[in-house]
Amino acid sequence: MVGLMRSGRAWDPWKELDLFRNELNRAFAGERWPSFTGKVDYPPVNVFSGEESVVVEAVVPGFGPEDLDITVKNNMVTIKGNREDEELSDGESWRRHGRFSGHFAKTIELPTDVDPRRVEALLEKGILTLTLHHPEEKKPHKVAIKAG
Repeated sequence: MVGLMRSGRAWDPWKELDLFRNELNRAFAGERWPSFTGKVDYPPVNVFSGEESVVVEAVVPGFGPEDLDITVKNNMVTIKGNREDEELSDGESWRRHGRFSGHFAKTIELPTDVDPRRVEALLEKGILTLTLHHPEEKKPHKVAIKAG
């Protein structure tokens, strides 16, 4: 019997299934990996909240403030960015090109509504930190108790 050839080797469907099972195990174990479409979830973010605000940290190395656009509405924040590909001089060609270039847009659902007028953005060492303050009416209010 003649086996199917793949990259110069006999194709083994059981090996392919084993590789697929390993990828599924990684996915359900919570590891980050590109989807089957090849689309990468960019930029990676951390979101955490406290009594005063929600903080979003996005990893955007090589981007400057002029390359990023941030919009906030209710409990959604959208981070957009654009970085042009580097131009090569005549006679130069890429040997490896792994740095992101082009356009991205990522919308993040926050755990609560925030005040869109009270957002602070800091870009430092490739980390974009957004501090999104809770609306005053949503903040817990401490009630004073009088002795009677």
